[in-house]
Amino acid sequence: MNFKKIIVGTILTSGVVIGILLAVNYDKVEHPDSQENFSSKPLTSSNGHHKVNESTGADKDKIQPSAKVEQPTQNVAQESGKTNLYTNPQANFSFKPPISWNGNYKVNQYAGADADKILPSAKHVVQFDYATKDGKSSETLLMISVFTKTDWTRLSSEAGPPVGTSIAESNDMVYVYTTPQSNPLDSQSEDGKLFDQLYGDLNINESFALLK
Repeated sequence: MNFKKIIVGTILTSGVVIGILLAVNYDKVEHPDSQENFSSKPLTSSNGHHKVNESTGADKDKIQPSAKVEQPTQNVAQESGKTNLYTNPQANFSFKPPISWNGNYKVNQYAGADADKILPSAKHVVQFDYATKDGKSSETLLMISVFTKTDWTRLSSEAGPPVGTSIAESNDMVYVYTTPQSNPLDSQSEDGKLFDQLYGDLNINESFALLK
């Protein structure tokens, strides 16, 4: 009798154990808790709101391109100082030097016999000379000469380099301008560079005018 009770008890105990094992395995199948499924869940902050576009640790190590900021275009202010207007009533013309010439040139004017010594047959000669920084020398930036029409026609027909270029005619007189063929100064020196700049700023058609 006792032997039968032991067998029955063993069978019951085995059934309970098997039942427990089956229940545990069933719960794992229905509610997996793997790392893969966890990482697929949306990240949330401590207040329960979803985090949007939050960088991971790997992304933080990458250099993010900075946003391009368009800078407003700024106009460069131009020098507004007044230029010195040169007028020569005897020769009947005026010349307005570029603003950049201010303080960098001097004027030498000649008439009659003195003009003829500078340029044969000229009635008037006006030289606008660049003054070097040390004040020891000067070089001509521009020369304006006045000839009679007859003399200019003769000079223009002669062989050799031209005296200059005609810019205007008035009352049987011809106005001629002459500029240097090259920089007479060392182009790498301060004076040479400024000479080139001043010459480049010259626009004879805008600067020259006959007096009314």
